[in-house]
Amino acid sequence: MLFQRPESYHLTTKIYSGLEEPKSLWLPNSKNSLGDVRGVLNLSYADVITKANAECFFRISLDWMDTPPAVFCREAWIKRGEDWHVSPGFQLCYVLDSEWHDNIKKFISRCSLEETENIAAFWCLRNVRALLYNHRQVFDLGIDRWPGKWAFWDHGDRGREEYAASKLKRR
Repeated sequence: MLFQRPESYHLTTKIYSGLEEPKSLWLPNSKNSLGDVRGVLNLSYADVITKANAECFFRISLDWMDTPPAVFCREAWIKRGEDWHVSPGFQLCYVLDSEWHDNIKKFISRCSLEETENIAAFWCLRNVRALLYNHRQVFDLGIDRWPGKWAFWDHGDRGREEYAASKLKRR
């Protein structure tokens, strides 16, 4: 059976719905992935309105409640490197795995599965838009360093420690 966990399929289609043409949706019969989505993402988010777009590729895993969708973007204006939240392979670091896991578990305990899928898709797309919009701004303005005023978690163990400390402060 192709859809052993239909919620992965639903999250995949919700992300697909948030993209503009040209876009494509592929639902492989895989043990690890239940959806690949490619399309154009407008970079407007929150109170930022822009005509800037980026072509992105999303891979949604079967364990999407624990692991955020992997997102890749190869636009020429993207800077790669840990300080830029983009791996050498163009994978975007738009949310910490532990932050994703904790929040999805919180949503699923308070909301229906469909509402959680909607929140997950919105959160994923919003964070990717914000990160890519910042990259576009850096490119347009000729900035060489990640501006400190842009709030993102640090990387690796330091990022996980920052996140854990922020959770303790909220208690």
